[in-house]
Amino acid sequence: GTPMYSAFQKAKELLRTAEGFIRIILVTDGCPTGEKGKGSIKDFVRKLAEDEGFVVDWVGVGTTKCYEYDESFLKELAKMGEGQFYPVEDAQALINRFLEIERERRALIGGGIKLLAASYE
Repeated sequence: GTPMYSAFQKAKELLRTAEGFIRIILVTDGCPTGEKGKGSIKDFVRKLAEDEGFVVDWVGVGTTKCYEYDESFLKELAKMGEGQFYPVEDAQALINRFLEIERERRALIGGGIKLLAASYE
């Protein structure tokens, strides 16, 4: 599981003074844990996109052979957050996906990308 709500609260706090185009990329199994359920996560993502102007991308980690992430939930959240959904199966695929996302964003906005990484447990 992923403490999604807490992770978004932390991201919002860290990005409070950021300027320009903001994209949050959440790596998850798509199963929220903690005090908030899927409905609260949907509301929070919608508000981040609508009120704050953040774009939220989702990276679903897992496979159907081992641990299956909740693909339909992550696709729905990506749409609400005006972002994309990216499935990955292993660590190398995750690295490749981040490199791909960075290339796409650089092409889209022409550089000036600042990466802020944080983990939340």
